[in-house]
Amino acid sequence: MTVHADLEKWWEHRSEDERANLKQAARQAWLDGPTFKLLFDTRCPDLPVTTQWRDQVTPASPWPSRLRAFIGAQD
Repeated sequence: MTVHADLEKWWEHRSEDERANLKQAARQAWLDGPTFKLLFDTRCPDLPVTTQWRDQVTPASPWPSRLRAFIGAQD
């Protein structure tokens, strides 16, 4: 499977509330802590790689461009 196909499958399993929250968050340049947690908890296939888990993402964590573009393109 390609990353895009994996993202499509992952997106299909998101609730309407999760989708709405992700779409709103993707409009921002920076990835906030609650959004990162949602991506992590739902095992997003294009999750930013980290070496350790932290409760919050630093304010300087940009969205992965491929993931942000994918979410922004969803209806």
